Amino acid sequence: MVDFYRNPWSEDHYSLYGPSDHSLPISEPPRGAVFDAPKIDEETMPLDEPINEDNESNGSLHQLQELLLDGSTSSEALYAAYCSVPSPRIETLPKQTLQQLLQRLAVPKKRTEKAMFQYLSVLEDMKGANIPMHIGLWNSAVHLAGRCFSKVTAIQVESAIMLWKEMELEAGIRGNHVTFNILFDIAVRSQKFVLAEIILKEMRSRQLSLDRYSAVSIIYFHGVRCNADGVRSEYRKLVEDGHVVDTVVLNCVIASLLRAGEPAAAEHVYIRMREVCLRDPAWIFQPKSLDEKRGIAKALRVAGTGLKRSKKALEELQEKQVLAPDQQTFVILVRYHAQRSGELRQVVAMIEDMNMLGIPIHPTLFLEVFRGFSTHGGERYSLWSLPRLESVYKAFCTTVEERPQEFHVGKWMVFWILRAYIKCSNRARTHEVWHDLKTRWNATEKELDIAHNILAKDKSKPYKR
Repeated sequence: MVDFYRNPWSEDHYSLYGPSDHSLPISEPPRGAVFDAPKIDEETMPLDEPINEDNESNGSLHQLQELLLDGSTSSEALYAAYCSVPSPRIETLPKQTLQQLLQRLAVPKKRTEKAMFQYLSVLEDMKGANIPMHIGLWNSAVHLAGRCFSKVTAIQVESAIMLWKEMELEAGIRGNHVTFNILFDIAVRSQKFVLAEIILKEMRSRQLSLDRYSAVSIIYFHGVRCNADGVRSEYRKLVEDGHVVDTVVLNCVIASLLRAGEPAAAEHVYIRMREVCLRDPAWIFQPKSLDEKRGIAKALRVAGTGLKRSKKALEELQEKQVLAPDQQTFVILVRYHAQRSGELRQVVAMIEDMNMLGIPIHPTLFLEVFRGFSTHGGERYSLWSLPRLESVYKAFCTTVEERPQEFHVGKWMVFWILRAYIKCSNRARTHEVWHDLKTRWNATEKELDIAHNILAKDKSKPYKR
């Protein structure tokens, strides 16, 4: 699948029992390259039926149950409904309602610090009422504590480690392979590499199985360490161990090779994926929701584990998997060319391939292209020119109007558009774009202040067409 090169990597020093004193740069692995938050196990909560039967309690409880039936209800709305249940609310909830609430709060649509505190607050109520918590609840808590921000710092690492220690030392629940998958993922994302190795050694000492999640995470780990040989070795091991290969795994291989400084090898993997589509005209891109992706990942992990003893059954399952590129494949490649290589022609080629394969543009692609103009634009003879920026901005505005459910003007999009125009255009044009963006953007006061600070740094001279 990929060529063989060699890239050594060095050692750091880290203890499993505390965060490092020195700071390291932060990385952001590709979405989908590592596991998602674990689902709450479908087991019975050791909880009695409702004991508070007054009208206020019944009304609040009924409202919460109605919201739980609606899959589109946000975690914020669910938590607010939970808080409206009169005290002692945790003992008022039927076991099925509590189970559903925990499942929804454990997997919010967007991981934030607020979402983490909402989930942990319910767990604190359970501990206060002496309601035992099974390992699935603890695993979700560790995951949210470590991943409540898009970039993981030493603070999140320490929070996750502390929750894990509380689970094992105070609650007496020994971590399973999911627990250590989560800890390993957090260590890699924070670039605490020796901690990641210690976690792997601990897994082996406890004789915990390395499942598909672990294998994909280890591939990315070697990519972050700029160890291309390690990426290839772990991919080969993933296949030899009988894990199912799909687009998510190949996306991780591409991202890892790019991080390891081997774009040619990454492009080779992409070309092989593209050939899958070209060989099979019946292949059609089918967008999937986050829940669907998590369901598929879990099904492949379970199926692959169960079929390892049957080589024929495993081969049949592998043949059914889609190995074609998806939206995330192109986000990874466009991000690389926009931020690092500066090859605008490659960005255009990727977008043309998406159109050819019938894959709709993802909002992140626009953001990465605007970042590219901010990084590489404004230079004489640069392909990242103002006319091309104007063309991209026009396409973005058209897409926002045609696909309002998928595209919206958020803060990061606005910030990078402004930076792109500051770099490529003049002050007058930048302010025209700013006024247009304000009509499309529902910003907070803090976000407006940041935008104004960006505009205040505009030192551009009048642009000569």
